[in-house]
Amino acid sequence: MMMNAARRVWMGAMVLCVAHAVHGDSGAPAPANQVVDGYAAIVNGSVITVGDVMKVLEPMDRQLRRMYKQESKALQKQRAQLYDEALETLIGRRLILDAFAKQETPLPERVVDQQIQEIIHSRFKDDRDLLHKTLMAGQLTMEEWRAEMRDEIIVSLMIRREVKSRVRVSPQAAREAYDAEPQTYRVPSKIRIRLIGVPSNETGEARAAKRARAEELRAALEKDEDFARAAAQGGAAVQTLKGGMPFWIAPPLLHEELAQAAAAMKPGTLSDVIEAEDGFYVLKLEERQEGGQLSFDEAKPAIENALQKKEHDRLYKEWIARLRQQSYVKVF
Repeated sequence: MMMNAARRVWMGAMVLCVAHAVHGDSGAPAPANQVVDGYAAIVNGSVITVGDVMKVLEPMDRQLRRMYKQESKALQKQRAQLYDEALETLIGRRLILDAFAKQETPLPERVVDQQIQEIIHSRFKDDRDLLHKTLMAGQLTMEEWRAEMRDEIIVSLMIRREVKSRVRVSPQAAREAYDAEPQTYRVPSKIRIRLIGVPSNETGEARAAKRARAEELRAALEKDEDFARAAAQGGAAVQTLKGGMPFWIAPPLLHEELAQAAAAMKPGTLSDVIEAEDGFYVLKLEERQEGGQLSFDEAKPAIENALQKKEHDRLYKEWIARLRQQSYVKVF
């Protein structure tokens, strides 16, 4: 799963985040004992630096930093694991490019031109000046960016030919997957709620003042139950989800404290002030929708997608392993 995430991040970085993901500074610190400008690997004479790995790792590292609020052994372990996965992604990418280079048929330049035109149209609204400014901000020339685009097209074409075109999932396999774990294929329970909150990371009197503000909000809501008006009157110190409008959500996606409160509520009722680590909340439960078992026909599309992904990953790993056996790869 992490390998796929790293591969998707790399592919998206070339198209969506030219300035930051390609040549911009990375906010992801290198794993312990790694020198940022050092060699990470050599593949058939091509060098992959630690900095190259950091560029792929950066978006995932930002997500890790949101999950772990401070440095810890768990965070370091996750970073090290993601680093290894990102490095393997770059090694696989280099192996694919080298395999393509051995073929007699080069990539037509018109294919690269078409891809670049599509990116300029969709991402830069046909504004070439904006593209050039973005490239300059990222210390990247048009020629270097074009080379990156060419490589990404090659990798995509090779994966399509060697992997995607060979993925097969039989109806029997889908049926067997369903019969093996039918309890897995369920419609989750959902609740429709309105939610308003007063964020608070303070302690002591400052946090008590935030709680008092939340109590005032609840009293106002109990009178007219207009979440949007309450949020507007509360100013910047008050936050709502969906502008105070009702929305559906699965309880496990809520803060544990909110989910527990909602579980004990009846539709149409307003909660007491709920304290969570990051603040104080008030929610109104509009309605509840119980989950249920999906039939095989209902679950079949999701089962087939999952099996296709699993088969895709298996074929990709086997292909990269074969390419690696035929190549020189040294990891530092």
